Amino acid sequence: MINEMECPCGSMEPFSECCKPYIQGDAKPDHCEQLMRSRYTAYSMGEADYLIKTWHPSKQGQLSRDDLLQSARETQWLRLEIVKSDQKGMFGTVEFNAFYREGDGINYLHEVSRFEKIADQWFYLDGDVDSHSQLKVGRNDPCPCGSGKKYKKCCDR
Repeated sequence: MINEMECPCGSMEPFSECCKPYIQGDAKPDHCEQLMRSRYTAYSMGEADYLIKTWHPSKQGQLSRDDLLQSARETQWLRLEIVKSDQKGMFGTVEFNAFYREGDGINYLHEVSRFEKIADQWFYLDGDVDSHSQLKVGRNDPCPCGSGKKYKKCCDR
Protein backbone atom coordinates (compact mmCIF):
# COMPACT_ATOMS: atom_id res chain seq x y z
CA MET A 1 0.00 0.00 0.00
CA ILE A 2 1.33 3.44 -0.92
CA ASN A 3 1.56 5.94 1.94
CA GLU A 4 -0.46 9.03 1.20
CA MET A 5 1.08 12.45 1.60
CA GLU A 6 0.73 13.90 5.09
CA CYS A 7 -1.10 17.22 5.07
CA PRO A 8 1.26 20.23 5.01
CA CYS A 9 -0.79 21.93 7.79
CA GLY A 10 0.85 19.73 10.43
CA SER A 11 -2.30 17.90 11.53
CA MET A 12 -0.58 14.52 10.99
CA GLU A 13 -3.64 13.51 8.92
CA PRO A 14 -3.52 12.45 5.27
CA PHE A 15 -3.94 15.42 2.92
CA SER A 16 -7.00 13.77 1.33
CA GLU A 17 -8.79 13.70 4.71
CA CYS A 18 -7.60 17.05 6.01
CA CYS A 19 -7.24 20.16 3.81
CA LYS A 20 -7.82 18.75 0.33
CA PRO A 21 -11.65 18.65 0.56
CA TYR A 22 -11.65 22.35 1.54
CA ILE A 23 -9.21 23.42 -1.17
CA GLN A 24 -11.10 21.47 -3.84
CA GLY A 25 -14.46 22.87 -2.69
CA ASP A 26 -15.90 19.51 -1.60
CA ALA A 27 -16.35 20.68 2.01
CA LYS A 28 -16.34 23.86 4.12
CA PRO A 29 -14.38 24.30 7.34
CA ASP A 30 -16.54 24.13 10.47
CA HIS A 31 -13.96 25.96 12.58
CA CYS A 32 -11.77 28.97 11.87
CA GLU A 33 -8.68 26.88 12.72
CA GLN A 34 -9.58 24.47 9.92
CA LEU A 35 -9.73 27.44 7.54
CA MET A 36 -6.35 28.68 8.84
CA ARG A 37 -4.77 25.27 8.29
CA SER A 38 -6.25 24.91 4.81
CA ARG A 39 -5.05 28.40 3.86
CA TYR A 40 -1.52 27.54 5.03
CA THR A 41 -1.70 24.39 2.91
CA ALA A 42 -2.98 26.42 -0.04
CA TYR A 43 -0.03 28.81 0.33
CA SER A 44 2.38 25.87 0.42
CA MET A 45 0.83 24.37 -2.73
CA GLY A 46 0.30 27.58 -4.70
CA GLU A 47 -3.51 27.34 -4.64
CA ALA A 48 -4.15 31.05 -5.26
CA ASP A 49 -7.81 30.62 -6.22
CA TYR A 50 -8.61 29.06 -2.83
CA LEU A 51 -6.77 31.83 -1.01
CA ILE A 52 -8.76 34.50 -2.84
CA LYS A 53 -12.04 32.64 -2.34
CA THR A 54 -11.46 32.37 1.44
CA TRP A 55 -10.40 35.99 1.96
CA HIS A 56 -13.16 38.16 3.39
CA PRO A 57 -15.40 39.44 0.57
CA SER A 58 -14.55 43.05 1.52
CA LYS A 59 -10.86 42.34 0.69
CA GLN A 60 -11.09 40.08 -2.37
CA GLY A 61 -11.06 42.94 -4.89
CA GLN A 62 -7.66 44.08 -3.56
CA LEU A 63 -5.96 40.74 -4.25
CA SER A 64 -3.84 39.74 -7.20
CA ARG A 65 -3.81 36.09 -8.27
CA ASP A 66 -0.48 36.70 -10.06
CA ASP A 67 1.10 38.15 -6.90
CA LEU A 68 -0.06 35.14 -4.87
CA LEU A 69 1.37 32.74 -7.45
CA GLN A 70 4.67 34.66 -7.56
CA SER A 71 4.90 34.48 -3.77
CA ALA A 72 4.24 30.71 -3.90
CA ARG A 73 7.10 30.26 -6.38
CA GLU A 74 9.50 32.21 -4.16
CA THR A 75 8.53 30.68 -0.81
CA GLN A 76 8.91 27.15 0.51
CA TRP A 77 6.62 26.71 3.50
CA LEU A 78 8.20 24.35 6.05
CA ARG A 79 5.94 24.08 9.09
CA LEU A 80 2.84 25.51 10.74
CA GLU A 81 2.54 25.70 14.50
CA ILE A 82 -0.84 26.66 15.98
CA VAL A 83 -0.32 28.53 19.26
CA LYS A 84 -3.95 29.21 20.15
CA SER A 85 -7.35 29.09 18.50
CA ASP A 86 -10.57 30.69 19.73
CA GLN A 87 -14.02 30.86 18.17
CA LYS A 88 -17.13 32.57 19.53
CA GLY A 89 -20.21 32.73 17.35
CA MET A 90 -19.42 34.28 13.98
CA PHE A 91 -15.89 35.43 14.88
CA GLY A 92 -12.65 33.61 15.58
CA THR A 93 -8.92 34.10 16.01
CA VAL A 94 -5.98 31.82 15.38
CA GLU A 95 -2.50 32.59 16.66
CA PHE A 96 0.22 30.78 14.77
CA ASN A 97 3.88 30.57 13.79
CA ALA A 98 4.75 29.65 10.23
CA PHE A 99 8.27 28.70 9.22
CA TYR A 100 9.41 29.12 5.62
CA ARG A 101 12.42 29.32 3.34
CA GLU A 102 12.77 32.35 1.13
CA GLY A 103 16.02 32.91 -0.69
CA ASP A 104 18.94 31.62 1.37
CA GLY A 105 17.37 31.91 4.81
CA ILE A 106 14.78 30.27 6.99
CA ASN A 107 12.25 32.73 8.34
CA TYR A 108 9.24 32.68 10.61
CA LEU A 109 6.03 34.61 10.79
CA HIS A 110 4.05 35.06 14.00
CA GLU A 111 0.48 36.25 13.44
CA VAL A 112 -2.86 36.50 15.19
CA SER A 113 -5.42 36.09 12.39
CA ARG A 114 -9.04 37.16 12.59
CA PHE A 115 -11.88 35.29 10.89
CA GLU A 116 -15.55 35.96 10.28
CA LYS A 117 -18.27 33.48 9.41
CA ILE A 118 -20.79 34.74 6.88
CA ALA A 119 -23.77 32.42 6.29
CA ASP A 120 -22.06 29.01 6.54
CA GLN A 121 -18.59 30.01 5.29
CA TRP A 122 -15.53 31.11 7.27
CA PHE A 123 -13.38 33.90 5.79
CA TYR A 124 -9.95 35.27 6.67
CA LEU A 125 -10.49 38.91 7.63
CA ASP A 126 -7.04 40.20 8.61
CA GLY A 127 -4.22 39.62 11.05
CA ASP A 128 -1.69 41.25 13.32
CA VAL A 129 1.87 40.24 12.47
CA ASP A 130 3.96 40.42 15.64
CA SER A 131 7.25 39.29 14.16
CA HIS A 132 8.58 38.41 10.77
CA SER A 133 12.26 37.67 10.71
CA GLN A 134 15.03 35.34 9.72
CA LEU A 135 15.93 32.53 12.09
CA LYS A 136 19.49 31.98 13.15
CA VAL A 137 19.93 28.23 12.71
CA GLY A 138 23.22 26.43 13.28
CA ARG A 139 24.05 23.45 11.08
CA ASN A 140 23.82 21.09 14.09
CA ASP A 141 20.60 22.60 15.45
CA PRO A 142 17.27 20.78 15.00
CA CYS A 143 15.75 21.71 11.66
CA PRO A 144 12.96 24.29 11.99
CA CYS A 145 10.84 22.34 9.50
CA GLY A 146 10.02 19.89 12.31
CA SER A 147 11.55 16.79 10.70
CA GLY A 148 13.54 15.92 13.82
CA LYS A 149 16.78 15.90 11.78
CA LYS A 150 19.72 18.22 12.17
CA TYR A 151 19.49 21.30 9.97
CA LYS A 152 22.60 20.29 7.96
CA LYS A 153 20.98 16.93 7.06
CA CYS A 154 17.62 18.41 6.15
CA CYS A 155 16.86 21.92 4.87
CA ASP A 156 20.44 23.26 4.62
CA ARG A 157 20.98 21.80 1.19
